[in-house]
Amino acid sequence: MICKAILSLVVGQIAFAAFFRGAIYPRHWGCLIILSLLTLLLFWIDKSRKKRSFPLPSSIQCTLLLFFLSLTGPYLFSSVTHLPLPPEEVQIQEKLTTIKPLSIPLNPYESKLALYQWIIPLSGFIVTAYAFRRRKYGYFFLGAIVAISFSEALYGIYQSLTTTSSRPTFAVKGTFVMRNTYACFIAVGSVLAWSLFWGVVSSQKRRRLQRKIPLLEKLNYYFFSHPKFPFLSFSLLAALLSMMAVMLSYSRGSLLSLIFGLGILVLFFSTRKSSRKIPRREILFFLILLLFPLVFYIHILGFEKLFERFTQWESGVEGRWILWESAWNIIKGHWLFGVGAGNYHYALEVYRSPYLTSSSMYAHNDYLQFIAEYGAISSFFFSLFLLSWLREAWRNRPQQSSFLQAIWIGSIACVAVVFSHALVDFSLSIPSHRLLCGVFMGVALAKIK
Repeated sequence: MICKAILSLVVGQIAFAAFFRGAIYPRHWGCLIILSLLTLLLFWIDKSRKKRSFPLPSSIQCTLLLFFLSLTGPYLFSSVTHLPLPPEEVQIQEKLTTIKPLSIPLNPYESKLALYQWIIPLSGFIVTAYAFRRRKYGYFFLGAIVAISFSEALYGIYQSLTTTSSRPTFAVKGTFVMRNTYACFIAVGSVLAWSLFWGVVSSQKRRRLQRKIPLLEKLNYYFFSHPKFPFLSFSLLAALLSMMAVMLSYSRGSLLSLIFGLGILVLFFSTRKSSRKIPRREILFFLILLLFPLVFYIHILGFEKLFERFTQWESGVEGRWILWESAWNIIKGHWLFGVGAGNYHYALEVYRSPYLTSSSMYAHNDYLQFIAEYGAISSFFFSLFLLSWLREAWRNRPQQSSFLQAIWIGSIACVAVVFSHALVDFSLSIPSHRLLCGVFMGVALAKIK
Protein backbone atom coordinates (compact mmCIF):
# COMPACT_ATOMS: atom_id res chain seq x y z
CA MET A 1 0.00 0.00 0.00
CA ILE A 2 2.79 2.45 0.83
CA CYS A 3 4.52 1.61 -2.45
CA LYS A 4 1.37 2.59 -4.32
CA ALA A 5 1.19 5.81 -2.33
CA ILE A 6 4.83 6.58 -3.19
CA LEU A 7 4.28 5.98 -6.91
CA SER A 8 1.09 8.06 -6.80
CA LEU A 9 3.03 10.93 -5.23
CA VAL A 10 5.67 10.65 -7.97
CA VAL A 11 2.95 10.83 -10.63
CA GLY A 12 1.53 13.86 -8.82
CA GLN A 13 4.95 15.51 -8.89
CA ILE A 14 5.31 14.92 -12.62
CA ALA A 15 1.83 16.30 -13.28
CA PHE A 16 2.47 19.34 -11.07
CA ALA A 17 5.82 20.03 -12.77
CA ALA A 18 4.37 19.64 -16.25
CA PHE A 19 1.25 21.73 -15.77
CA PHE A 20 3.06 24.52 -13.90
CA ARG A 21 5.53 25.58 -16.60
CA GLY A 22 8.08 22.86 -15.95
CA ALA A 23 8.41 24.06 -12.32
CA ILE A 24 11.14 26.53 -13.29
CA TYR A 25 9.92 29.20 -10.87
CA PRO A 26 11.03 28.99 -7.22
CA ARG A 27 7.48 28.80 -5.86
CA HIS A 28 6.88 25.74 -8.05
CA TRP A 29 10.12 23.81 -7.60
CA GLY A 30 9.92 24.65 -3.90
CA CYS A 31 6.63 22.71 -3.77
CA LEU A 32 8.31 19.88 -5.68
CA ILE A 33 11.05 19.72 -3.06
CA ILE A 34 8.45 19.40 -0.29
CA LEU A 35 6.71 16.58 -2.18
CA SER A 36 10.08 14.93 -2.80
CA LEU A 37 10.91 15.01 0.90
CA LEU A 38 7.49 13.51 1.64
CA THR A 39 8.10 10.60 -0.76
CA LEU A 40 11.52 10.03 0.79
CA LEU A 41 9.89 9.96 4.23
CA LEU A 42 7.35 7.35 3.10
CA PHE A 43 10.15 5.34 1.51
CA TRP A 44 12.16 5.36 4.72
CA ILE A 45 9.13 4.39 6.84
CA ASP A 46 8.26 1.45 4.60
CA LYS A 47 11.88 0.33 4.30
CA SER A 48 12.37 0.41 8.07
CA ARG A 49 9.07 -1.31 8.82
CA LYS A 50 9.64 -4.15 6.35
CA LYS A 51 13.41 -4.23 6.94
CA ARG A 52 14.22 -4.14 3.25
CA SER A 53 17.62 -3.37 1.81
CA PHE A 54 18.45 -0.08 0.13
CA PRO A 55 17.24 -0.20 -3.51
CA LEU A 56 20.45 1.12 -5.08
CA PRO A 57 23.62 -0.96 -5.62
CA SER A 58 26.65 -0.01 -3.54
CA SER A 59 28.55 1.36 -6.55
CA ILE A 60 25.78 3.85 -7.28
CA GLN A 61 25.49 4.78 -3.60
CA CYS A 62 29.21 5.58 -3.46
CA THR A 63 29.27 7.67 -6.63
CA LEU A 64 26.11 9.54 -5.59
CA LEU A 65 27.61 10.32 -2.17
CA LEU A 66 30.85 11.57 -3.73
CA PHE A 67 28.90 13.70 -6.20
CA PHE A 68 26.78 15.40 -3.53
CA LEU A 69 29.82 15.96 -1.36
CA SER A 70 31.54 17.61 -4.32
CA LEU A 71 28.59 20.00 -4.68
CA THR A 72 29.69 21.71 -1.48
CA GLY A 73 32.89 22.81 -3.24
CA PRO A 74 31.21 25.34 -5.58
CA TYR A 75 28.99 26.54 -2.75
CA LEU A 76 31.86 27.15 -0.31
CA PHE A 77 34.73 28.21 -2.55
CA SER A 78 33.26 29.87 -5.64
CA SER A 79 33.84 33.61 -5.82
CA VAL A 80 30.35 34.30 -7.20
CA THR A 81 28.25 31.79 -5.30
CA HIS A 82 27.36 34.03 -2.37
CA LEU A 83 25.51 36.73 -4.24
CA PRO A 84 24.45 39.72 -2.13
CA LEU A 85 20.88 40.87 -2.19
CA PRO A 86 20.01 43.64 -4.62
CA PRO A 87 20.78 46.49 -5.08
CA GLU A 88 24.29 45.81 -3.82
CA GLU A 89 27.12 45.43 -6.29
CA VAL A 90 29.05 42.25 -6.92
CA GLN A 91 32.73 41.96 -7.81
CA ILE A 92 33.72 38.97 -9.91
CA GLN A 93 37.44 38.24 -10.17
CA GLU A 94 38.17 41.79 -8.98
CA LYS A 95 36.34 43.28 -11.96
CA LEU A 96 34.10 46.15 -10.94
CA THR A 97 30.99 44.96 -12.69
CA THR A 98 27.50 45.81 -11.55
CA ILE A 99 25.29 42.74 -11.73
CA LYS A 100 21.69 43.83 -12.02
CA PRO A 101 18.84 41.42 -11.28
CA LEU A 102 17.46 40.06 -14.54
CA SER A 103 13.77 39.43 -15.19
CA ILE A 104 14.27 35.65 -15.14
CA PRO A 105 13.06 32.77 -12.93
CA LEU A 106 16.20 32.68 -10.77
CA ASN A 107 17.27 35.85 -9.00
CA PRO A 108 19.81 36.55 -6.24
CA TYR A 109 17.33 35.52 -3.56
CA GLU A 110 16.81 32.03 -5.00
CA SER A 111 20.19 31.31 -6.62
CA LYS A 112 21.57 30.26 -3.25
CA LEU A 113 18.84 27.61 -3.09
CA ALA A 114 19.50 26.15 -6.56
CA LEU A 115 21.50 23.29 -5.04
CA TYR A 116 18.36 22.06 -3.32
CA GLN A 117 16.82 21.29 -6.71
CA TRP A 118 18.91 18.12 -6.77
CA ILE A 119 16.58 16.69 -4.13
CA ILE A 120 13.88 16.41 -6.81
CA PRO A 121 15.61 13.94 -9.21
CA LEU A 122 17.36 12.16 -6.32
CA SER A 123 14.03 11.44 -4.65
CA GLY A 124 12.45 10.23 -7.89
CA PHE A 125 15.45 8.00 -8.55
CA ILE A 126 15.51 6.32 -5.13
CA VAL A 127 11.79 5.89 -4.47
CA THR A 128 11.00 4.61 -7.97
CA ALA A 129 13.73 2.00 -7.79
CA TYR A 130 12.30 0.96 -4.43
CA ALA A 131 8.51 1.15 -4.96
CA PHE A 132 8.24 -0.10 -8.54
CA ARG A 133 8.23 -3.76 -7.48
CA ARG A 134 5.31 -5.35 -9.30
CA ARG A 135 4.51 -5.83 -12.95
CA LYS A 136 0.96 -4.48 -12.57
CA TYR A 137 2.37 -1.15 -11.39
CA GLY A 138 3.60 -0.60 -14.93
CA TYR A 139 0.08 -0.05 -16.20
CA PHE A 140 -1.10 2.63 -13.76
CA PHE A 141 2.29 4.27 -13.04
CA LEU A 142 3.77 4.44 -16.54
CA GLY A 143 0.30 4.76 -18.06
CA ALA A 144 -0.31 7.83 -15.88
CA ILE A 145 2.93 9.41 -17.11
CA VAL A 146 1.83 8.75 -20.70
CA ALA A 147 -1.55 10.34 -19.89
CA ILE A 148 0.16 13.50 -18.58
CA SER A 149 2.29 13.76 -21.72
CA PHE A 150 -0.74 13.01 -23.90
CA SER A 151 -2.72 15.85 -22.33
CA GLU A 152 0.17 18.21 -23.03
CA ALA A 153 0.29 17.00 -26.63
CA LEU A 154 -3.45 17.59 -27.09
CA TYR A 155 -3.13 21.09 -25.65
CA GLY A 156 -0.23 21.82 -28.00
CA ILE A 157 -2.22 20.63 -31.01
CA TYR A 158 -5.09 22.85 -29.89
CA GLN A 159 -2.69 25.81 -29.66
CA SER A 160 -1.45 25.10 -33.19
CA LEU A 161 -4.98 25.02 -34.62
CA THR A 162 -6.17 28.18 -32.85
CA THR A 163 -3.08 30.40 -32.85
CA THR A 164 -3.28 33.90 -34.28
CA SER A 165 0.36 34.68 -33.54
CA SER A 166 2.52 36.27 -36.19
CA ARG A 167 5.19 33.71 -35.28
CA PRO A 168 3.30 30.37 -35.39
CA THR A 169 6.53 28.41 -35.05
CA PHE A 170 6.77 29.67 -31.44
CA ALA A 171 3.08 29.35 -30.54
CA VAL A 172 2.96 25.66 -29.59
CA LYS A 173 4.44 25.24 -26.13
CA GLY A 174 1.70 23.63 -24.03
CA THR A 175 1.84 24.74 -20.42
CA PHE A 176 5.62 25.23 -20.59
CA VAL A 177 7.42 28.53 -21.02
CA MET A 178 9.46 27.42 -24.06
CA ARG A 179 8.47 25.19 -26.95
CA ASN A 180 11.73 23.23 -26.87
CA THR A 181 11.24 22.04 -23.28
CA TYR A 182 7.59 21.29 -24.05
CA ALA A 183 8.51 19.26 -27.13
CA CYS A 184 11.18 17.34 -25.22
CA PHE A 185 8.64 16.41 -22.53
CA ILE A 186 6.11 15.00 -24.97
CA ALA A 187 8.88 13.30 -26.98
CA VAL A 188 9.65 11.34 -23.81
CA GLY A 189 5.95 10.52 -23.47
CA SER A 190 5.77 9.34 -27.08
CA VAL A 191 8.75 7.01 -26.68
CA LEU A 192 7.29 5.62 -23.44
CA ALA A 193 3.89 5.07 -25.11
CA TRP A 194 5.51 3.16 -27.98
CA SER A 195 7.46 0.94 -25.60
CA LEU A 196 4.34 0.12 -23.57
CA PHE A 197 2.42 -0.58 -26.77
CA TRP A 198 5.02 -3.06 -27.99
CA GLY A 199 5.37 -4.58 -24.55
CA VAL A 200 1.65 -5.28 -24.19
CA VAL A 201 1.30 -6.62 -27.75
CA SER A 202 4.19 -9.03 -27.34
CA SER A 203 3.46 -10.06 -23.75
CA GLN A 204 0.62 -12.46 -24.57
CA LYS A 205 1.63 -15.94 -25.63
CA ARG A 206 -0.25 -16.70 -28.82
CA ARG A 207 -0.08 -19.26 -31.54
CA ARG A 208 1.62 -18.31 -34.77
CA LEU A 209 -0.83 -17.73 -37.60
CA GLN A 210 -0.38 -19.09 -41.07
CA ARG A 211 1.22 -16.82 -43.63
CA LYS A 212 -1.71 -17.06 -46.05
CA ILE A 213 -4.12 -15.40 -43.63
CA PRO A 214 -4.94 -11.81 -44.75
CA LEU A 215 -3.07 -9.01 -43.03
CA LEU A 216 -6.24 -7.40 -41.64
CA GLU A 217 -7.23 -10.67 -40.01
CA LYS A 218 -3.80 -10.91 -38.43
CA LEU A 219 -4.12 -7.32 -37.26
CA ASN A 220 -7.47 -8.16 -35.67
CA TYR A 221 -5.90 -11.19 -33.98
CA TYR A 222 -2.90 -9.35 -32.54
CA PHE A 223 -4.54 -6.00 -31.77
CA PHE A 224 -8.34 -5.66 -31.75
CA SER A 225 -9.00 -8.97 -29.98
CA HIS A 226 -6.20 -8.45 -27.48
CA PRO A 227 -7.24 -8.79 -23.81
CA LYS A 228 -5.83 -5.31 -23.06
CA PHE A 229 -7.23 -3.63 -26.17
CA PRO A 230 -8.23 -0.37 -24.33
CA PHE A 231 -4.70 0.11 -22.97
CA LEU A 232 -3.23 -0.71 -26.39
CA SER A 233 -5.51 1.81 -28.11
CA PHE A 234 -4.65 4.51 -25.58
CA SER A 235 -0.89 3.89 -25.91
CA LEU A 236 -1.03 3.92 -29.72
CA LEU A 237 -3.12 7.09 -29.86
CA ALA A 238 -0.87 8.84 -27.33
CA ALA A 239 2.26 7.83 -29.24
CA LEU A 240 0.97 9.03 -32.61
CA LEU A 241 -0.50 12.34 -31.44
CA SER A 242 2.56 13.09 -29.31
CA MET A 243 4.74 12.67 -32.39
CA MET A 244 2.42 15.04 -34.22
CA ALA A 245 2.70 17.60 -31.39
CA VAL A 246 6.51 17.44 -31.50
CA MET A 247 6.43 18.29 -35.20
CA LEU A 248 3.95 21.11 -34.62
CA SER A 249 6.32 22.64 -32.06
CA TYR A 250 8.98 23.05 -34.79
CA SER A 251 11.66 22.19 -32.24
CA ARG A 252 14.52 20.70 -34.23
CA GLY A 253 16.41 19.38 -31.24
CA SER A 254 13.31 17.67 -29.82
CA LEU A 255 12.44 16.09 -33.15
CA LEU A 256 15.96 14.70 -33.53
CA SER A 257 15.87 13.47 -29.92
CA LEU A 258 12.55 11.75 -30.61
CA ILE A 259 14.03 10.01 -33.65
CA PHE A 260 17.02 8.98 -31.54
CA GLY A 261 14.75 7.53 -28.84
CA LEU A 262 12.65 5.63 -31.38
CA GLY A 263 15.85 4.29 -32.92
CA ILE A 264 16.86 2.89 -29.53
CA LEU A 265 13.45 1.22 -29.22
CA VAL A 266 13.72 -0.39 -32.65
CA LEU A 267 17.30 -1.51 -31.96
CA PHE A 268 16.51 -3.14 -28.61
CA PHE A 269 13.19 -4.65 -29.64
CA SER A 270 14.69 -6.19 -32.78
CA THR A 271 17.64 -7.72 -30.92
CA ARG A 272 16.09 -8.75 -27.60
CA LYS A 273 15.92 -12.39 -26.56
CA SER A 274 12.38 -13.53 -25.89
CA SER A 275 10.34 -16.64 -26.46
CA ARG A 276 7.28 -14.54 -27.29
CA LYS A 277 7.84 -12.60 -30.48
CA ILE A 278 5.52 -11.04 -33.00
CA PRO A 279 6.07 -12.26 -36.60
CA ARG A 280 8.22 -9.92 -38.64
CA ARG A 281 5.47 -8.99 -41.07
CA GLU A 282 3.33 -7.71 -38.23
CA ILE A 283 6.31 -5.80 -36.85
CA LEU A 284 6.75 -4.16 -40.25
CA PHE A 285 3.08 -3.20 -40.30
CA PHE A 286 3.29 -1.53 -36.92
CA LEU A 287 6.50 0.26 -37.92
CA ILE A 288 4.56 1.78 -40.81
CA LEU A 289 2.34 3.39 -38.17
CA LEU A 290 5.33 5.55 -37.28
CA LEU A 291 4.92 7.32 -40.62
CA PHE A 292 1.28 8.20 -39.95
CA PRO A 293 1.94 11.48 -38.07
CA LEU A 294 4.36 12.64 -40.76
CA VAL A 295 1.93 11.85 -43.60
CA PHE A 296 -0.94 13.54 -41.75
CA TYR A 297 1.22 16.57 -41.00
CA ILE A 298 2.25 16.97 -44.63
CA HIS A 299 -1.31 16.51 -45.86
CA ILE A 300 -2.89 19.03 -43.47
CA LEU A 301 -0.22 21.67 -42.91
CA GLY A 302 2.33 21.05 -45.61
CA PHE A 303 6.00 20.39 -45.18
CA GLU A 304 7.28 23.89 -45.91
CA LYS A 305 7.42 25.27 -42.34
CA LEU A 306 9.11 22.20 -40.89
CA PHE A 307 11.54 22.07 -43.80
CA GLU A 308 12.24 25.78 -43.39
CA ARG A 309 13.18 25.21 -39.75
CA PHE A 310 15.81 22.68 -40.77
CA THR A 311 17.11 24.86 -43.60
CA GLN A 312 17.76 27.53 -40.95
CA TRP A 313 19.98 25.09 -39.05
CA GLU A 314 23.10 27.10 -39.81
CA SER A 315 21.77 30.22 -38.10
CA GLY A 316 20.68 28.15 -35.08
CA VAL A 317 24.09 26.54 -34.76
CA GLU A 318 25.78 29.92 -35.11
CA GLY A 319 23.74 31.38 -32.25
CA ARG A 320 24.40 28.37 -30.04
CA TRP A 321 28.08 28.42 -30.90
CA ILE A 322 28.33 31.96 -29.51
CA LEU A 323 26.64 30.80 -26.29
CA TRP A 324 28.95 27.78 -26.08
CA GLU A 325 31.96 30.04 -26.55
CA SER A 326 30.77 32.22 -23.67
CA ALA A 327 30.22 29.14 -21.49
CA TRP A 328 33.73 27.95 -22.34
CA ASN A 329 35.10 31.32 -21.24
CA ILE A 330 33.41 30.82 -17.86
CA ILE A 331 34.83 27.30 -17.59
CA LYS A 332 38.36 28.57 -18.25
CA GLY A 333 37.97 31.16 -15.53
CA HIS A 334 36.39 28.82 -12.94
CA TRP A 335 37.30 25.34 -14.09
CA LEU A 336 37.83 23.69 -10.70
CA PHE A 337 34.75 24.63 -8.62
CA GLY A 338 32.67 26.51 -11.18
CA VAL A 339 30.70 29.67 -10.54
CA GLY A 340 28.11 28.02 -8.31
CA ALA A 341 24.64 26.58 -8.83
CA GLY A 342 22.24 28.97 -10.52
CA ASN A 343 24.88 31.62 -11.24
CA TYR A 344 25.63 30.94 -14.90
CA HIS A 345 23.64 33.93 -16.14
CA TYR A 346 25.44 36.27 -13.75
CA ALA A 347 28.90 35.05 -14.75
CA LEU A 348 27.84 35.36 -18.40
CA GLU A 349 27.66 39.14 -17.99
CA VAL A 350 31.44 39.15 -17.42
CA TYR A 351 32.61 36.31 -19.67
CA ARG A 352 30.19 36.79 -22.56
CA SER A 353 31.45 36.61 -26.11
CA PRO A 354 31.64 40.00 -27.89
CA TYR A 355 29.25 38.55 -30.49
CA LEU A 356 26.57 37.82 -27.88
CA THR A 357 24.10 40.70 -28.06
CA SER A 358 21.61 39.64 -25.37
CA SER A 359 21.50 37.96 -21.97
CA SER A 360 20.75 34.26 -21.74
CA MET A 361 19.56 32.15 -18.86
CA TYR A 362 21.02 28.96 -20.32
CA ALA A 363 24.02 27.90 -22.39
CA HIS A 364 21.85 25.71 -24.67
CA ASN A 365 24.19 22.86 -23.80
CA ASP A 366 23.56 21.45 -20.35
CA TYR A 367 26.92 19.73 -20.19
CA LEU A 368 28.86 22.95 -20.72
CA GLN A 369 26.60 24.80 -18.29
CA PHE A 370 27.01 22.04 -15.70
CA ILE A 371 30.80 22.31 -15.83
CA ALA A 372 30.57 26.11 -15.72
CA GLU A 373 28.37 26.07 -12.61
CA TYR A 374 29.75 23.06 -10.71
CA GLY A 375 33.33 22.74 -11.94
CA ALA A 376 35.51 19.83 -13.02
CA ILE A 377 35.41 17.93 -9.72
CA SER A 378 31.61 17.65 -9.53
CA SER A 379 31.45 16.89 -13.25
CA PHE A 380 33.91 14.04 -12.81
CA PHE A 381 31.91 12.43 -9.99
CA PHE A 382 28.64 12.91 -11.88
CA SER A 383 30.18 11.14 -14.87
CA LEU A 384 31.19 8.28 -12.58
CA PHE A 385 27.61 8.07 -11.35
CA LEU A 386 26.25 7.87 -14.88
CA LEU A 387 28.73 5.14 -15.82
CA SER A 388 27.86 3.11 -12.71
CA TRP A 389 24.16 3.54 -13.45
CA LEU A 390 24.61 2.30 -17.02
CA ARG A 391 26.50 -0.74 -15.79
CA GLU A 392 23.93 -1.63 -13.13
CA ALA A 393 21.00 -0.95 -15.46
CA TRP A 394 22.49 -3.32 -18.04
CA ARG A 395 22.92 -5.99 -15.40
CA ASN A 396 19.32 -5.50 -14.31
CA ARG A 397 17.76 -5.97 -17.77
CA PRO A 398 14.99 -8.62 -17.82
CA GLN A 399 15.64 -11.81 -19.74
CA GLN A 400 12.23 -13.48 -20.09
CA SER A 401 9.09 -11.35 -19.68
CA SER A 402 8.36 -9.34 -22.82
CA PHE A 403 6.43 -6.67 -20.89
CA LEU A 404 9.22 -6.18 -18.36
CA GLN A 405 11.72 -5.99 -21.21
CA ALA A 406 9.57 -3.28 -22.80
CA ILE A 407 9.51 -1.31 -19.55
CA TRP A 408 13.29 -1.55 -19.24
CA ILE A 409 13.89 -0.60 -22.90
CA GLY A 410 11.42 2.27 -22.66
CA SER A 411 13.08 3.69 -19.55
CA ILE A 412 16.51 3.61 -21.21
CA ALA A 413 15.13 5.27 -24.35
CA CYS A 414 13.34 8.00 -22.35
CA VAL A 415 16.55 8.88 -20.50
CA ALA A 416 18.39 8.92 -23.84
CA VAL A 417 15.85 11.39 -25.29
CA VAL A 418 16.42 13.93 -22.50
CA PHE A 419 20.21 13.52 -22.43
CA SER A 420 20.50 13.84 -26.22
CA HIS A 421 18.26 16.92 -26.20
CA ALA A 422 20.53 18.46 -23.55
CA LEU A 423 23.32 18.65 -26.15
CA VAL A 424 21.60 21.54 -27.94
CA ASP A 425 19.16 22.88 -25.33
CA PHE A 426 18.60 23.10 -21.59
CA SER A 427 16.26 20.20 -20.79
CA LEU A 428 18.37 19.01 -17.85
CA SER A 429 18.16 22.47 -16.32
CA ILE A 430 14.36 22.22 -16.03
CA PRO A 431 13.10 20.59 -12.78
CA SER A 432 10.34 18.67 -14.57
CA HIS A 433 12.83 17.04 -16.94
CA ARG A 434 15.29 16.33 -14.14
CA LEU A 435 12.48 14.57 -12.30
CA LEU A 436 11.61 12.53 -15.39
CA CYS A 437 15.24 11.45 -15.77
CA GLY A 438 15.46 10.45 -12.12
CA VAL A 439 12.23 8.44 -12.33
CA PHE A 440 13.19 6.53 -15.47
CA MET A 441 16.69 5.87 -14.20
CA GLY A 442 15.03 4.38 -11.13
CA VAL A 443 12.70 2.27 -13.31
CA ALA A 444 15.73 0.80 -15.10
CA LEU A 445 17.10 -0.39 -11.74
CA ALA A 446 13.80 -1.58 -10.24
CA LYS A 447 13.49 -5.27 -9.32
CA ILE A 448 10.08 -5.87 -10.88
CA LYS A 449 8.33 -9.19 -10.29
